Amino acid sequence: MTERREKLQWLKNSWNRRTSNRSLICSGSLRPSKPAGTPAFEFHHWMALLESREREALTLRFVEDWEYHEIATAKNIPIGTVQWRVFNAKKKLAPHLKARQAGRREAA
Repeated sequence: MTERREKLQWLKNSWNRRTSNRSLICSGSLRPSKPAGTPAFEFHHWMALLESREREALTLRFVEDWEYHEIATAKNIPIGTVQWRVFNAKKKLAPHLKARQAGRREAA
């Protein structure tokens, strides 16, 4: 039981360290420094389309490369909730990514 508590504490501490590095991305308050049409600009635009909870889950999962169970433990929420938030975020972003991909095909 003590080992499990130590792991949970490590995850929470890790969460706090990692959060400081990506807080601007998740908050949506960071304005892209790159001009429109660049991947960095598009990334920030897409992240602004999401709710903060979805943005946070998506960032932790794909930018920080956390596993679902790590996110669930650090945020103290069920793993199904994490999976749902990531799924909804991907679903919301899909039309934008498809439009971008279609634009690339036309240009080629």
